[in-house]
Amino acid sequence: MPEYLAPGVFVEEIDSGSKPIEGVGTNTTAFIGYAKSGDFNKPTFISNWTQFCQQFGEEENACLRALSDETGMAVQEVLTAKKASRKGWMEFAQAVIQQAIARKDPKVTVKSFPEFLRKYQVPQNGLPYM
Repeated sequence: MPEYLAPGVFVEEIDSGSKPIEGVGTNTTAFIGYAKSGDFNKPTFISNWTQFCQQFGEEENACLRALSDETGMAVQEVLTAKKASRKGWMEFAQAVIQQAIARKDPKVTVKSFPEFLRKYQVPQNGLPYM
């Protein structure tokens, strides 16, 4: 609605279409993609990895995810190291954890490799290579 400012002068704001983006919190992430199970086209709140696995099915590279979490290495670093190692999954996981423990600032929070396997419920079916 026009505003009357002076005799014969009217000011009317016309919407230009785009408006500045308001500041929002950055502590929430949305992931969009394919999953093994779960509701189709329905947003679902997930607060941790265990809930994700229960709702949408276990990720095929769960061991890769667990290694990345434990060692603080990026997934790409773990993949690169895995390809270079030419070892089986279990040998590779143990080697990565031992290397992380040897670093001055390790992120490993498990006391032994079997505890690592139990903590992340890593299937021990002898996955040979990626």
